[in-house]
Amino acid sequence: MLERGLPVEFDRLRLHWYQGLVADRVQARLPHRPDTLRIEFRQVVLNPHWPALLQSGLTLRSLELLDGQLVAALQAPGEAPEELTLEVARARLSISTNDTWTLDELTARLGQWSLHARGVITNGPALARAARPSRVADPPPAAGAPWRLPLRRLKQQLESLRFVTPPEIHFTFAGDGRDLASFRDELRCLAGGAWTPWGHLRQVQLVARAEPAASGSDLQRLALQLDAADADTPWGSFRDARLSLEILQPFAQTWPARLDWELQAGELRGAGSSLHQARLRGHSTPVTSPAAVTSYRSEFELAGDVFECPWGTCGTSTLTGHATHTLTPFEIQTAAAHLKLATLGSPQITLPAAELHVQLHRPPALPPPATLPSGWPRELAALEAAFSLRAHHPQTPRVHLDRLNLDGHWRFPDLTVTNLHASLYDGELAVREAHLNVLTRDVTAAMTVDFDVQRLDQALPPSALAWLAQFRYPHPPHAEVTVRARLPEWHTPPPDAGAALLASLDLRARLDGRDVVFNDLPADTAGVFLTISNRVLRLRDLTVTRPEGEAQLRYDLDLQTRDFRWRFHSQVDPQIAAPAIDSTLPPILALFDFDTPPLVTGEVWGNWKPPKVVDLALQIAATNFTFRDQPFTSLTAHLAKTNLLLTATDVRLEQATGHLEAPWVQYDLEHHIVALTNARSSLDPLHIAACINTNLITTLEPYHFASPPALAVNGHVQTDAILHGSDLTFAVRGGPFRFWRFNSTQLEGTVRWTGHRLTVTNVLAEFYGGRLSGEFLLDLPPDADPPFQFQARGTDFDLRGLLRDTLGTTNHIEGTATGTLVVTDARVSDWKSWHGYGQARLRDGLLWDLPVFGTLSRVLNFVAPGIGNSRATAAQGRYTITRSVIHSDDLEISAGPAQLRLQGTLDFDGEVDARVVAEVLRKTPIVGPLISLVFAPAAKAFEFRVTGHLSDPHLKPVYVPGFLLPLLNPLGTLQDLVTPNGHTPDRPPR
Repeated sequence: MLERGLPVEFDRLRLHWYQGLVADRVQARLPHRPDTLRIEFRQVVLNPHWPALLQSGLTLRSLELLDGQLVAALQAPGEAPEELTLEVARARLSISTNDTWTLDELTARLGQWSLHARGVITNGPALARAARPSRVADPPPAAGAPWRLPLRRLKQQLESLRFVTPPEIHFTFAGDGRDLASFRDELRCLAGGAWTPWGHLRQVQLVARAEPAASGSDLQRLALQLDAADADTPWGSFRDARLSLEILQPFAQTWPARLDWELQAGELRGAGSSLHQARLRGHSTPVTSPAAVTSYRSEFELAGDVFECPWGTCGTSTLTGHATHTLTPFEIQTAAAHLKLATLGSPQITLPAAELHVQLHRPPALPPPATLPSGWPRELAALEAAFSLRAHHPQTPRVHLDRLNLDGHWRFPDLTVTNLHASLYDGELAVREAHLNVLTRDVTAAMTVDFDVQRLDQALPPSALAWLAQFRYPHPPHAEVTVRARLPEWHTPPPDAGAALLASLDLRARLDGRDVVFNDLPADTAGVFLTISNRVLRLRDLTVTRPEGEAQLRYDLDLQTRDFRWRFHSQVDPQIAAPAIDSTLPPILALFDFDTPPLVTGEVWGNWKPPKVVDLALQIAATNFTFRDQPFTSLTAHLAKTNLLLTATDVRLEQATGHLEAPWVQYDLEHHIVALTNARSSLDPLHIAACINTNLITTLEPYHFASPPALAVNGHVQTDAILHGSDLTFAVRGGPFRFWRFNSTQLEGTVRWTGHRLTVTNVLAEFYGGRLSGEFLLDLPPDADPPFQFQARGTDFDLRGLLRDTLGTTNHIEGTATGTLVVTDARVSDWKSWHGYGQARLRDGLLWDLPVFGTLSRVLNFVAPGIGNSRATAAQGRYTITRSVIHSDDLEISAGPAQLRLQGTLDFDGEVDARVVAEVLRKTPIVGPLISLVFAPAAKAFEFRVTGHLSDPHLKPVYVPGFLLPLLNPLGTLQDLVTPNGHTPDRPPR
């Protein structure tokens, strides 16, 4: 041993009768570095070949080592002590006479590892001579052992492993010492479970074999097979896994000439996915010359029966490709892979078939780490890639595609899509180019869209769906779109990432369509330029073409606040366009019927959030239309709506017979109230009433103008409850005018209509040749007979005309009258409900053509012949009215020297019940009182009761009994008194 450079020391050496030479406590150290390697054994047994001892010297038959250890110091000079110890329980080497060395047994422990080795080497001395070092000068003490670094790495790796039970290694070998390439080795390792830097393994078995590749070849075949019941690694989890590796290794080279490898697993899991019956196989060969191997080319194929991922389950799929890479460390330089998926189905996605092709390349210069986004994988930044995807009928619950083609490339920091073409919803989506910079997070894209975007109802947010729901079309519009945006931070996206994305969005699109309907507004053609920037959506150059006209529109929508604004110039039928603007307008416009669409310009603005609020400011010019079936020739107005108040200013409304001008009209859309200020009209009041409320016609019909009067209107009226919400004042001037049975050629007055009350004041009218003034009050209680009151004073009016209109008489009645009439209570529908009072005075009268007065004139002729033919020059009296019955106590009629005094009643049906006293010469100066006194006892004979109808009155003396009538026969019977000798007296003079 000393000759071989290894001095040995021992405590004693003794001869055992059957073992041979036994050395106790044997120690050996390297002479130049005694602290580097230390060998210690309790016993070393040398069994010499005794017969050959005297002939050829000491020849061993066997060598046995017991209870020892080999200790290697791993620290470098100046470092803390560190050792690797191999504890040998027993080792026995048998040496035959034909130079065959047999390792009968080797039992040792290295850390947690149990080592068992056996083997045979023929021509063992030749192997020993090849391994014997030449004698050289001792190296300087500072020189390190060449095996220190590998052993140090080995110890670190062994210490990084933990096992459930100590593993066992069984090593066998056989070979010819003269030819190292002839050796055949096998290593087997069993472990119940292990925790390694590469993962957790359970029920592990490792088998490694080495043998010559072929006879005469300088290549050695290394085969490795690793079986594990379960394995959890950073790259995934395996069940029932087997890794097979075959290496062709030249003896004269460090790097393999070829690697064939295969991984099989009952199940492979990772990244939320799993592959059942996975099979990964391939081979690797050097790219460069054997003398300078720096990289390998590997071709691979991954297949599996069932692939499960977060998107669903896939049938048989394959991944094939190749890569150029280094071994240590493992780095991909170039790669190409082709993935072919069978049917993939899940609640999230259905994909009948798809193919993905990827090409990778590692550029010579890597991007500096400082330029990478936080958390961005450096390996991904170090690769360049080109990819292509072909998918058929991919479908998700939100989107259904007929076909999807995608091409692009990646080169840090830019991801570019050179082509994306999708067929979906009876149209196409074509992205000509899309670009993403991962450093700035800026994304740009240019695309063409002509599919039905509304069918993305499951993919779009509710706000977008609500906006798109306004449109309908038989064929999807065509759109050219460019978009630019900045994505949220990669590592910590904000909670309002959508709002942040919207803030940076810059979108521009040109849309063209046919037969488009927007909010029930149909258009033959429609074109628009759409932009989104600064959170505002804008529509420009929006042209709507319809048979009756064209509309140019502009639209702005704040996507954050939901505020919107329309600007337009339109000659489209407003009844068709109104639903697109505001839901409150169609009920209003339904009252109109336009022969020619009006010209409307202006703005509409509001907010889409519930409750939707819409305001507007418009200018309207219309001709030849009807409003509530009332025809008009033209209308001009400024229309504004704010806070549910619709206001019209500078209104001018014209008919063939007049016009209406109103500087201010307002309609309360919530309470249905119309308010006017200084409205002036020369239209028929009944036409105006029909425009406000048809119930108003019934109220105003009793007040009839032959030609439209001049009206000035102020106030307000509630259109759906006119008796509750009205407060209107009408200043009226016009004529001829008719009310009830009265007629006037000219009338002016003020009408105040407030709720249930109609008041007429300041009445001045021409009244049958005279003048009439007065006031009128009409109550309009709901569901009741309206009561009314009025007072009137007529001066110098023609009695004949008044009686003709009120009583219908055509007799020759004359006279000029003055009087007052006050009706304190009356009902419109009840002719017999009047209550009131008044007084009347007549001059230059002729009343005898009234039957009742004509009969009295004959009585006067009886008293004094010829007196009854005198004109009734004057009449006067006061009266009261109770339940339409006129009562007077002091009616006096003067007819020349005679007077008639009447007391009694007259109802509105013409029934009379009165007492009449005829007096002669009572008012004659000087003699009149004397005559009345003389004839006082006989005056009672000229007191009559008048009954019956005015047209056929009956007279009867009040105080003359029937049996005394014959006594008056010389003067004629009462009938003769009335009509003596059947002769009719002459008609009173006119």
